Amino acid sequence: MIDWTVLKPIYSLGRIPFIVKSPDAAFERELARLLPRPRLVPDTIYELWTGNDVRGLISDILARHAGFLWIDAACVLSPQGHKVLIAGHSGAGKSTTALALALRYGWRVLAEDLTLIDPQTNNIVVLATPFSLKAGTRELLEETIAMVPEPVVFGEWVPMNNMHAKDECRSYFDLSLYFGKARHGEPINKSACSSAQYIRLLLSCSSLIHDENGPDRLAEYVGSGSCYQVMGGSLSERLDLILGLTENTNVHE
Repeated sequence: MIDWTVLKPIYSLGRIPFIVKSPDAAFERELARLLPRPRLVPDTIYELWTGNDVRGLISDILARHAGFLWIDAACVLSPQGHKVLIAGHSGAGKSTTALALALRYGWRVLAEDLTLIDPQTNNIVVLATPFSLKAGTRELLEETIAMVPEPVVFGEWVPMNNMHAKDECRSYFDLSLYFGKARHGEPINKSACSSAQYIRLLLSCSSLIHDENGPDRLAEYVGSGSCYQVMGGSLSERLDLILGLTENTNVHE
């Protein structure tokens, strides 16, 4: 029997170490530029089959984290140790904001678009999935922070490389934001909300309604810090808001 773990690179996303088998050899070679490697060789390694579909591969890995609380949210860690949750529906600007914070200000990314929390350990899982650059994102980053991500693989995907956090963190957030969709020319507006109000905002973009204890658990996590709903605003305004709020916030231990 062939030992594929010797012949193929081992990757790791979240709690899942894996190798990829694909009939497309060029696709496999490019994956080596895109996906993170585990620091230690794990005891159990999954074999994942795919054609040349990065998004499908990521979905497969996420599906293997059964029983975890998930939120449509980026989760980032400031150089001072602030844990910031940025929730919102698709198109709200979560990933772009996280990428800008990492590129320009040296923040670390725990998750770029989907935050996973292990309810057994109360830890945020490091989910170093690559960033997907939507149309116009590269230009927006160049205009806002004068930096662009490199390399771009398969014309769309940006590897985390050294932008992701190295270790899991406790899931008590210093700052929890809910982003409404940004609209061109609409001024930024933030409004403070209670943890209960914040949880209600997350019901349609999380697994909370499927977890009997999820709302109470998450209310404890976000109740350790401040919660805000953010509407409108440019990327620059949102970055300034986050930097200003964390500058005046104590780090939760």
